[in-house]
Amino acid sequence: MDNFPPFLSFPGFSIHTFSLLIGIGVLSAALIVWRSLGGSIPARHLAEIGLAALAGGLITARLVHAALQWAYFSSHPDEIAQISAGGLSWHGALIGGLAGAALAARWRRVSLPRLLDASALALPLLGAFTWYACASVITAHCAYGAEIRTLADAPAWAASESRDVFGIIAPRWNTQHFGLVWSVIVMMLIGWLIFTSRMTGRRFWLALALFSAGMFIIGFWRGD
Repeated sequence: MDNFPPFLSFPGFSIHTFSLLIGIGVLSAALIVWRSLGGSIPARHLAEIGLAALAGGLITARLVHAALQWAYFSSHPDEIAQISAGGLSWHGALIGGLAGAALAARWRRVSLPRLLDASALALPLLGAFTWYACASVITAHCAYGAEIRTLADAPAWAASESRDVFGIIAPRWNTQHFGLVWSVIVMMLIGWLIFTSRMTGRRFWLALALFSAGMFIIGFWRGD
């Protein structure tokens, strides 16, 4: 897995690497939704719904993460709003994202069930980008694995030395890699359903169920 620096510099400006990777994931997911809808919804309306989902998802994801890590954030309240520093709860992202999308879709009179069906592939894709960002950015400190006694206690692919939110390096489960692999598996399954025109109208909920099941299982090895 790549080990990106906190910031990537370009001529004239720099951007936080974690934010850039998440942004690429969001844009990729939005493109998939737009292509799935076949242009039947005005691009402006779809962009507004996407922005509402993104805003709701980021806000609640960060707030839930801060609440779950209150032992740390109670002493560092100024860091709660620093989303680019890493640390997002997928539960919060899902709740806030769905709420934001539902409100914007209602405002623009867009069918929410149809929109969700078009988002079936986008859900695990965005999850994959998030897991990749957590695993690849040095300062992300998100979704890291629980500490183990020694690397000799686990297969080589299952554990490595990594940091926690306090910056402590120790042998930990590779939960970020587990999440990335599971996201790709869910993407492949949903892609096959789309290719074979199966489960129309139910794909998003299947993707959500599978993704959630994977996150629940991986949660037993997470340290955050």
